[in-house]
Amino acid sequence: FQPALYEAFGLTVIEAMNCGLPTFATNQGGPAEIIVDGVSGFHINPMNGREAGTKIADFFQKCKEDPGYWNKMSTAGLQRIYECYTWKIYATKVLNMGSMYGFWRTLNKEERVAKQRYMQMFYNLQFRNLVKTVPRVGEQPPRPATTTGAAAERNQIVARPRERKPQGRVQRMMTSLLGPKPPTYEQNGYR
Repeated sequence: FQPALYEAFGLTVIEAMNCGLPTFATNQGGPAEIIVDGVSGFHINPMNGREAGTKIADFFQKCKEDPGYWNKMSTAGLQRIYECYTWKIYATKVLNMGSMYGFWRTLNKEERVAKQRYMQMFYNLQFRNLVKTVPRVGEQPPRPATTTGAAAERNQIVARPRERKPQGRVQRMMTSLLGPKPPTYEQNGYR
């Protein structure tokens, strides 16, 4: 039984399941992903003690009625661990992340610039419009307009105009497609 309100991962849950213990853990955070409720363990709501107690009592009642129920839950918990949480699986994920990091570190200067542009393009496609909706420090978040006329115009937030630098035709076209050019390697202070 692991009654935490929230746990980021839940190593104690994995240890309990790996020991073959039927496991009860919070339905928030990591344990909610680790345990398949009613199959490899049980999710409980730590804010509702009565519900958690009932779930535990029901489990023991089922074990009393069916002596193989404990072993069924224990086997399902072990199976879940062997499918998702072994050291081999963990080591493979860590090595994959390390090789990705190592790949990005070995890029030469031109490749780094290309990577920066790729990341900028990804940002523009995924997050640019979302970021525009976030109010700046000191600005009020937009509210639904309930007033009309001059009062509504006074309450409306006006976006600050962007500073523009002179650009050539190709630069304007690239900026419209990819957004502003990311700072170069030297501009970031790296040498």
